This record gives sequence, structure tokens and C-alpha cells, in this order.
Amino acid sequence: MNPVDKMAAMPVATAPVTAPAETTRIVEYTGGRDVFMELLKTNPGVFIFKFGAEWCGPCKKIKKFVDKVSLVIPANIMYIFSVDVDKCFDLYAYLKQKKMVSGIPVMLAYKAGNITYAPDASVSGTDENEIKYFFDTCLKMMSTS
Repeated sequence: MNPVDKMAAMPVATAPVTAPAETTRIVEYTGGRDVFMELLKTNPGVFIFKFGAEWCGPCKKIKKFVDKVSLVIPANIMYIFSVDVDKCFDLYAYLKQKKMVSGIPVMLAYKAGNITYAPDASVSGTDENEIKYFFDTCLKMMSTS
């Protein structure tokens, strides 16, 4: 069973969020759309899904910045999942069909209680100010959940 499947099967209070040597708190997501929809049901605060690909230049450009931001967010109630669109094509294609994503990089945020494919907030591209605003919005969502 992969880490995301294990996390989806666990009670929220014991769901692990681990990353190597505290350089990031971003967890690799390897599931499809079914796991995604089930995972939303266990959301304790805010889930962020960061869509990208190894070959994507703009994704590489924002990686260090997003990794750095991930270290200062409350890990017990905000989770960031990295979704490689080549490895998780089912989920990416589903969200693209629903007009939730149109390219990469893109981050989608889901507040606790939202169990639909439509995010509560999103950001596309590499503009650091827009990404900061997105994370500020996510922090505000946590305080109202």
C-alpha cells in the first residue's frame, strides 16, 4: 500500500506527514481520482495539491520557494501533496476535464468539508507574489474551518 493510500485509510489524528531532513513538508501523491475524493473526506484543515512534472521548467523554478513555504505552515492541519501529472494522469485528466486545471504548475487548495473536485483556492504559474497570496489565503481558510 502506498503512503497516500495508508494516509487515506488512517484516522486523521494519526496520518503521517513526513519528508526527508526537513527540507520540505511536501508529500508525494501517487493515487488516482478515487483516492483523491476519499482523501478529501479526511481533511482536517486544508489540503493543497501541487501539480507539476519532472520535465516542467516552471515547476522547477517554483520548487525551492514552495518547499521553503512548506516548512512554515502548520503541518498538523495543512498538508501539501505533490502530484506528478505523468504518474497521476488519471487525476490530472479528470481535473482538466472539469476545467479545474489547464496547465502546470498549478496548486489547488481544499478546505475541510469540501468534498468536491472544485477547489476553494488556486494559483497557476511562477509568480512568487501570487504564490504567497495563495498560501496566505490557505492560512485564512484554516482559521475559519
